[in-house]
Amino acid sequence: MENINNVFDRRVDIVCDNYSSVFTKEDVLNMLSGLRAEVLKEADTLTNGNSISETTFQEFSCNVASALECSLDNGSIDPIDHDSAEFAFEYNSRVVLENINVDARVIAEALSEILFEQFQESFGEFTTPKVE
Repeated sequence: MENINNVFDRRVDIVCDNYSSVFTKEDVLNMLSGLRAEVLKEADTLTNGNSISETTFQEFSCNVASALECSLDNGSIDPIDHDSAEFAFEYNSRVVLENINVDARVIAEALSEILFEQFQESFGEFTTPKVE
C-alpha cells in the first residue's frame, strides 16, 4: 500500500514542480492515464504477492483432512452421543447395537479449530489480527 501512496506523491511532485500553473485538459488526462497505469501495476504486484497456488491449497486441504482423521482416530474428538444408543437382544444372548446418533456439532467445532490452526500454520502471513 505504501508503494501506491508513493505513486500519488510522485504525481503531486510533478504537478508542483511544473513551472506553469495552468494545465490543459490534455495535460490532466495524460497525467491521470499515467497515474492509472502505475496504480494498476502496483495493485497487481500486491495481489500477486498474496496469491495461493493450487498445489499449496491442496496441501493445506490434505493437512486439514489428516488432522481431522487423526483427532477422530485418537479419540480427542468424540462425536458419538452415547446416551442415544439403542440395543437389542438377539438369539444366543447376543446384544446388538441397533442405533446411535453422531453429534455433528462436535465435528463442526473440531473442524473449525483444525482449519484455523492449519491455516495459521500454512498461511499465517496472510492473516490480520482480530479486531474487537
